Amino acid sequence: MYAFLNYGDFIDGSPSNTADPYIQFLSTTDAAKAHTEFVAQRLNGKDTTGHQSKPNNSSVGSKTKSFFQKYKVPILGAAAVVGAAAIAGIVWSVVRRRKPAYRPLYEPAPVGLAMPTVSGYGYNAGAQYADPWTQRRT
Repeated sequence: MYAFLNYGDFIDGSPSNTADPYIQFLSTTDAAKAHTEFVAQRLNGKDTTGHQSKPNNSSVGSKTKSFFQKYKVPILGAAAVVGAAAIAGIVWSVVRRRKPAYRPLYEPAPVGLAMPTVSGYGYNAGAQYADPWTQRRT
């Protein structure tokens, strides 16, 4: 085994600029060879360990799965459905806005919707508008 010792970075007179000390170990043992030797010495050559494999360091002591690991497929499926619905909604709203809501002023009114003209009713009924250009001073 290799041992690496780091005593930190303690500088005299500067308590705010320090690094924490730490220790690291590196094993030099071959796991397969060690297992074979263990079976030969301790178990008299009969392997009763059930061919146990070396545990993964990330899962040592943890047999439970996280919430995301348990429900990964339903979560990703729901996210895909919500994303597709959002994209469809955006496309629908963009396409819907391209249709004009009002007719241009130069187009005639549709047949059957024209307002009837009634003369003789209301304030100053029947009066004609004057042409503003004829009343201009030159």
